[in-house]
Amino acid sequence: MTGDNLFATAPITKQLKENGWSFIITAKPERNKELFSWYDYLHEQKEEWLFKDAEDLQHHYQWSNKLPIKQEQKADDFTFVNLLEYSVTDTNSNVLYYNTWMTDIYLHENNVKEVAAGGRARFKIENVTFNEQKTRGCFIEHNFGHFGNLPNVFFGLAQIAHLFSQMFYLWREGKRLIQKVGSQRRFWERLATLFSSIKMPIYDLPILQVKLELNSS
Repeated sequence: MTGDNLFATAPITKQLKENGWSFIITAKPERNKELFSWYDYLHEQKEEWLFKDAEDLQHHYQWSNKLPIKQEQKADDFTFVNLLEYSVTDTNSNVLYYNTWMTDIYLHENNVKEVAAGGRARFKIENVTFNEQKTRGCFIEHNFGHFGNLPNVFFGLAQIAHLFSQMFYLWREGKRLIQKVGSQRRFWERLATLFSSIKMPIYDLPILQVKLELNSS
């Protein structure tokens, strides 16, 4: 899921739930005015949890369940979400991190830490994964054509290529080889050059069959 503006509306959250998907979406007061108005108005139902970690940083979680995100066509037709507010401060009360998320996951003291970690993981998904696909050889910004199903095919192949590169890096020996070369991009470029320079009869080529099973549940 990408794009806060795209998901910060009731119909989209309803679509997600109708498909059986859970969600953790960044919520902002300027974009979700109605949601935050209810959050402030129903202040008596807010819950909170504070704790200090080993580095003496204070983690403050505050949340409220079953808030209407937006009124739709009918007066009684509301989409409900749960809102989580999270901040990290140091010993001098400097705010090191602050964010808010809406989710369909019922919030309580035993899961707010995990939900916040899930919300923060979006940075890694967008700024690390997508950045790798753009700058390390997957050419994800190239549309590979403007017609038919071709762009989707190449996009899917890019995702598979990136998946295998991640799996290879998680393998101890694979990680060692990449570090020896200096970077993942340089390693895969050299490997591509090696394959393109090998000459052998087609009947001698090994067949690699890979079956990917994706389960959204």
